[in-house]
Amino acid sequence: MSAIHKIASGATTVISTLAGYIAVVALAFLIASATIDVAYRTVTGSSLFYGLLEYGEAALVVLAFLGSIRTQYSNGHVSSTLVTSKLSPKLRGWIRAVSLFLVAVLLVWAAYASGAAAIKSFHSGEVRFGLVRIPLWPIRSVVPVSFGLLSVLLMRQAWDYFQIATGRTAFEPTEEATELSI
Repeated sequence: MSAIHKIASGATTVISTLAGYIAVVALAFLIASATIDVAYRTVTGSSLFYGLLEYGEAALVVLAFLGSIRTQYSNGHVSSTLVTSKLSPKLRGWIRAVSLFLVAVLLVWAAYASGAAAIKSFHSGEVRFGLVRIPLWPIRSVVPVSFGLLSVLLMRQAWDYFQIATGRTAFEPTEEATELSI
């Protein structure tokens, strides 16, 4: 394994683990705040957390976009290998390398476009209207950051499959991470 590959593997491990922990915190916030608010509302008839919907939407964005990084890292996405499992390892490596590379390129474009929207949101002072007004630029910033980090991870995975396709390694990449636990 080359030094660059070791650095890239280590970086993607750290990035995906951190993204996973942040996503778990967002999920815990959603569960705890909703549960406490429902219990309080049942007892008192009024809400304990004004703006829970707005903050819940923000947490959901964090959960979805950062969670996708961790899921991709651990090969947790739903996939069908009905066709590719029948192919030779080299051909399967080429197909996976090219497809991961193309998705990474698409995500770089999406990161750029969503980053421009986040910057515009920051400059315009865009807020989410509801019971509380929360600024949208921090939430909008999660999207391009997530897309950018996910594209880096996909490029590293594409490189692994390129190594298989060119015969430089005989093994297929496997799940590198352990279970994410708190």
